[in-house]
Amino acid sequence: MNVMSAMPTVENRRPKVAGARSKSPTGERERSLNQLIGFGPMSRVSTAFGEVPAQALRERDRVRTKTGEYLEIQKIDRITLDEDFLQYHPGAQPILIRAGALATNIPKADVVLAPYQQIDKSQPCLQSSTNRAVDMLQKSHCLRKIEPMITYTIFHCGQPATVNCEGLWIDTAP
Repeated sequence: MNVMSAMPTVENRRPKVAGARSKSPTGERERSLNQLIGFGPMSRVSTAFGEVPAQALRERDRVRTKTGEYLEIQKIDRITLDEDFLQYHPGAQPILIRAGALATNIPKADVVLAPYQQIDKSQPCLQSSTNRAVDMLQKSHCLRKIEPMITYTIFHCGQPATVNCEGLWIDTAP
């Protein structure tokens, strides 16, 4: 018996190739990218039991607000963007605000935010035109952090709130 004849035949298959993707998203995708908010995984948020990385926050944790009260997190969403998505949507890459970039000890440590995360503009270290993380790119020590994959954490406290993240006040979604 011939060994070659005992082996199953394998046809030469052509690999599947996806159609070309547009480098600039259009329509609904573009609108949702312009609304991409959230905290980077290791950005620490002030809670009732100390500074906690965003990736470790859970529902019912109590976060410190600008008014001094602690609000309970009612819902958490996590959005993970993979390498393929980020390659075709570079505008979704996170914004890194280096420690001390805005004023002395503001922020106290590096903060990573989604591009359209709202920053409380009443802080004295910000210009009135700066109210999103992507607007910070005009400042020195603020840059787009290129990541192969990123998970943004978004949390909701049942009402609009401004929370402390490394000494920087960040607005949360209602």
